[in-house]
Amino acid sequence: MGTTTKIPRNDRFGKALLLVAVCLGIARTVAGQSIQLPWSGFAHTPQHGCVSTVPSQPLNQILWKTPMLVGESAPFMHFSPPVVTRSNTVIFSLDIQTSAKNVVIEALAGANGQTNWSQATDYSYQIAPCPMALTPKNRLYFGGAGGTVFYCDSPDATNLPSFTRTAFYGLNQYLTNSNSFNSTLHICTPITSDRYGDIFFGFQAVGTSPLGAQGGLARIDFDGSGTWIGGSNAIGTNISFQAAVDCAPALSVDQKTVYLVFRPTSGSSSSYLAAMDSRTLAPLASVSLIDPQTKTAALATGSSPASPTIGPDVAAFQQFSFCSQDARLVRLGRHGFHRGCFTGSILHRKLQVPAGQQIQYLQHQRLPHGHL
Repeated sequence: MGTTTKIPRNDRFGKALLLVAVCLGIARTVAGQSIQLPWSGFAHTPQHGCVSTVPSQPLNQILWKTPMLVGESAPFMHFSPPVVTRSNTVIFSLDIQTSAKNVVIEALAGANGQTNWSQATDYSYQIAPCPMALTPKNRLYFGGAGGTVFYCDSPDATNLPSFTRTAFYGLNQYLTNSNSFNSTLHICTPITSDRYGDIFFGFQAVGTSPLGAQGGLARIDFDGSGTWIGGSNAIGTNISFQAAVDCAPALSVDQKTVYLVFRPTSGSSSSYLAAMDSRTLAPLASVSLIDPQTKTAALATGSSPASPTIGPDVAAFQQFSFCSQDARLVRLGRHGFHRGCFTGSILHRKLQVPAGQQIQYLQHQRLPHGHL
């Protein structure tokens, strides 16, 4: 069982360098928030379509705002997307940057921004934001140390709820060797939930991990049972691969296939988009990413959220991990694309590119065995 700690709010929260205006689709009242479709995490759905059925309020005023960062900002710093429950509770991670990274999960009332509860987590991986996800059963997950996650089943509580820690490799292993896991194993991607409440996330190892893998994809059932696959096994190679930083796993429309980008742990060989069975994580197929301009290997870096998006025709869109001024968009299926730095959204079988981001390149690729 995880421990719970209530974190009091104080004046230092007013000194943040970054403030987030909560005005995108968050209603003025509880009645205005969809009771069918909460905002559950990265790009809204397991396919990362990033399309809300709830229209936003007029963007002509800030209803309320709150910091997501206290302390110095790191270059290319990323933040976990907030989640919004059916009851209009807005939950986000607050990074407190001192000599070490400290993360606090905060739950606010969507109508007025008042704090419902705050919970510290021991997640401390410097190069990735603390991941969060809300399942269809209204269970909240967020990252912990050593590749573990915490969860609670009452995120809408106005007082601090109870939290439980779980590990995809077994909680007993973590408890008997926590120092080693904490120093070597880290969740490095957003958390994606399927329709049953099972979750998926990528992880990396720094140094020698007790798992004996440099990184991979993990799955935890709603009942707490876990499994994982190493990046090398997902691709089918002897070269060491790990999950790309900040790359959210994506699920096919039927949710039978899970996709993730893996990058080599060293060197500059090509990154891969891999398809795996979402129930067993058995490898199904993989394709190397090729820069369409140079026709050479494309490497997913640690400075961009290279997350797949699944189209309505089950084609996978995979985003390159390049700087926004050099964005590339690569087609991986009949209607699938991979683009740089920002995740597009799916609407009427077309990729909607964020305003101001120019599509510069296009290339068609396909995974074997019909997985794209």
